[in-house]
Amino acid sequence: QPKVTRESFRTEAEYVDYVANEKAQEYIANIQNQEQARTTEQTQRTELTNSWNEKIDKSFKNEAEKTDYVDAIQSIGNPAEVFRPEITKYIFNSENGPKILKYFADRPSAIDKVNSMHEFDIGDTLRQITQYVSQSPKRVAKPVAPLGGLSSNSPGHNTRSIEHMSDEELMSAYRSGKL
Repeated sequence: QPKVTRESFRTEAEYVDYVANEKAQEYIANIQNQEQARTTEQTQRTELTNSWNEKIDKSFKNEAEKTDYVDAIQSIGNPAEVFRPEITKYIFNSENGPKILKYFADRPSAIDKVNSMHEFDIGDTLRQITQYVSQSPKRVAKPVAPLGGLSSNSPGHNTRSIEHMSDEELMSAYRSGKL
């Protein structure tokens, strides 16, 4: 398209109208582009929020766990300001992201450690943390409480260790089947 100059118009007024119209069209296009970018950004933010909330729901099954998560991550602040960019990206792209974030919230010294790592080591470390947080919690068996003492049939009376028993007490416990 040939460049439009002042000479392309019969009068100065036509040229001024043309320039004003061009500037107005440029201004309108700029506003539309900004609005489109804002809408796109808002849509992406909404999608990310929904995605993150789904990950939280998958990661923490009950309200107590979710409350614990919220309390823990409030101590961190904005992850983008706490972690190096590649770590933040890893956390938010991971299905276990909420658990990883909670892991770091529960271990503030780990944040400094991972932020100071060499870039080649970060990937392995984050994979190990992901593996750790993705394991289902192990149930710890409670120790069985003793039901009675060695030298008495009533629970909790005369409980003495073998080392502290006299020979006579040891023989008595042995004969009664308690040893």
